[in-house]
Amino acid sequence: MPTTQQEADTIVRTMLEHLPPEQVVAVASKLWERVGSGTANQSVRDTMLMLKDAVERAMAPPPIPLLGKMLIVPVVLSHWCVILGNCASCIAVLGAMVWGYTVPTWSLAFPIATLILWMMTSRNWDCPLTKIEDRIRRHYKRKPTVAFLRHYVVNPIRDRFGISK
Repeated sequence: MPTTQQEADTIVRTMLEHLPPEQVVAVASKLWERVGSGTANQSVRDTMLMLKDAVERAMAPPPIPLLGKMLIVPVVLSHWCVILGNCASCIAVLGAMVWGYTVPTWSLAFPIATLILWMMTSRNWDCPLTKIEDRIRRHYKRKPTVAFLRHYVVNPIRDRFGISK
């Protein structure tokens, strides 16, 4: 007879009382790899899968409350506006230079946009919007983004297409 979900949750809680969370995750994943995924015994397979799922649920951070979302969404949106505005400015200036048009007034801030772009990608300077977002994320027990474009563009593309780091 397979283990119940309640029993799997109790096993995980007991493991967390005696082991650091990283070790609990490692043990559950190795049990699944070495025992659960290769066994012909459906009861053992179901038990290992329940245990693995119980560990994933126990390790998942609680959902971000509405207030947290109301704080983080404007920061992320304003961050995207800065990035897209800089890209549009670069395209406008380069397009005007290539086709001989007058450079639009709004894109005369190209040196400033370049400075901002450098600051956004520099490892020596942290973007203030990233700092604000990371502070909110840490408050709600989430991993900090560290790098905005890597977090919201590069990593999702890697995950989607299975590209290793």
